[in-house]
Amino acid sequence: MYDYKALMLIICLTTLLGQVSIHPFNTAFRFGLGPLIFAFLILLNRKKLHPALTGVLTGVFVLLFRSTINLFQGVVLQTALNIHFPAMVYYIAMGLGFRLINISRFDNKPFVLGNLLTIVDFTSNVIEIFIRIITGEEVSFFALNLAMVAVIRMFIASGIFTMLNYQKLQIIHSIEKKNYENLLIKTSNLYSEIFFLETTSSLIEEIMAKSYSLYKTLSRQKSAEAKKFSKDLLNIATDIHEIKKHYNRIAAGLKKLLDEDNLDEAINTFKQVVQVLLEANKDYSKNLKKEIQFDAEVEYDFVLKDLFAIVSILNNLVSNAIDAIQKEGWVKIHEWEAGDNVIIEVKDSGMGIPDGNIDYIFEAGFTTKYDPSTGKSSTGIGLVHVKSLVKQLGGEIKVRSKVGEGAVFRMVIPKTSVVKP
Repeated sequence: MYDYKALMLIICLTTLLGQVSIHPFNTAFRFGLGPLIFAFLILLNRKKLHPALTGVLTGVFVLLFRSTINLFQGVVLQTALNIHFPAMVYYIAMGLGFRLINISRFDNKPFVLGNLLTIVDFTSNVIEIFIRIITGEEVSFFALNLAMVAVIRMFIASGIFTMLNYQKLQIIHSIEKKNYENLLIKTSNLYSEIFFLETTSSLIEEIMAKSYSLYKTLSRQKSAEAKKFSKDLLNIATDIHEIKKHYNRIAAGLKKLLDEDNLDEAINTFKQVVQVLLEANKDYSKNLKKEIQFDAEVEYDFVLKDLFAIVSILNNLVSNAIDAIQKEGWVKIHEWEAGDNVIIEVKDSGMGIPDGNIDYIFEAGFTTKYDPSTGKSSTGIGLVHVKSLVKQLGGEIKVRSKVGEGAVFRMVIPKTSVVKP
């Protein structure tokens, strides 16, 4: 879509700032700010405007504006038009030159762009001077002077444009990176839900097997009451089997959504994951109005084989560490290799875990967290999930803690489970 507002802005600013100028050859030929503004604004609106048409309209407007000023100064109209006609040709030549070099192709090549704009400016100046000469003006000039002015003007224009363009790309990259990081965290949470669906499905399978076994036992009984109960148990076992099928369908659908091959691999190393998680949890700690220092020491970096499992494990442990800190403290992730294993520690300066609780923290339902506004306890499934994922990776997790001195969760995981070949 053609941007008429941008077009009018270019015409007006170029015309007005073109009046700020010097006359190096003691003739009507001038060096002004107009060409610099014209070049910069054309670059800025390169995808919204046609450079050649913009050059024609700007040139016509410059001619009329300068001639009108001369009329008020008592200059005859024809004389005024003759004086400023070459300036109109200059802007038309500039617009055509920009169109010919197709400036959009050189957004990421600032030096090439600056040189091409310099050539266009120099050539347009030469054309303007040539027209002044053939219309009777006496103009003596040095090509070196024209070239120097063209270099200064066009490299200023292209330099400012390149800086703005770079800043814009940085902002876009920052937004995309943040969106990807949020997606990674949300996906790891979804990964956790799949784990619980599969765990529940296994429990349903056990209940169904027990129900069917009890049905078979009761069906051998001769009493009418036993036979009635056996039929009820058979119906229950059938219903449980249907529920299990629904669970499996949901888990399969979610797994398909989590196909890592369909995700951008912008974040795929252990160090990158740690940086993302710590940044995300900084926001979490700020929302809780806690002053927490986050630190990481990654001695052995590698491309992750199971991205979501590691993200889910670390995110659970780091968020637990934040919850364990009252108002201020620190959380640190330390990772290194030891033979065929990767060792990961998540440490915090929180309240610590009482000796009597350490043996139970990895059991389902155990929790010491309560919502002060409702009095309800947490589900207590975070550390169960962590332990199950670590076990699934062939590793083990241990904790050491003292009340008032924080806690250290250490995981030892085989490289073959987490390091992508």
